[in-house]
Amino acid sequence: MGEWSFEPKEVDRIKKGTILRGDWGYDQTNNEFCKVVKNTGKTLVCQKLRKIKVRGVAPSYGSIVMPDKDSAEFKPFRIKIDKYDIDGQPNVSLHGKMPFSDQKGDGTKVHWGKYDGGELIDTER
Repeated sequence: MGEWSFEPKEVDRIKKGTILRGDWGYDQTNNEFCKVVKNTGKTLVCQKLRKIKVRGVAPSYGSIVMPDKDSAEFKPFRIKIDKYDIDGQPNVSLHGKMPFSDQKGDGTKVHWGKYDGGELIDTER
């Protein structure tokens, strides 16, 4: 499991207001944030959050970002909770399309995990 992946037993305890981070793109260097609205046990209903640019790193490398915890963009969306075993070890994956607008079907597939509250490098322009 990655350092920001959830353990299977933790997923059931994800509650309303929990902030998740997602990554996508080349080298997974585009970061997104969402706030959990509801945990159904099979899916997380989430609200996309805006990113705050804390500072630039270098013109060719991107910015340091954090979530704007009080913002909301677009309609809520669903993240699927997949629980599975690998060699008898329980695992979990959180994945779903993150919207870029309110248009149906608009979005990109994103892997979601824990957000530790720190700053992240983001190369999205």
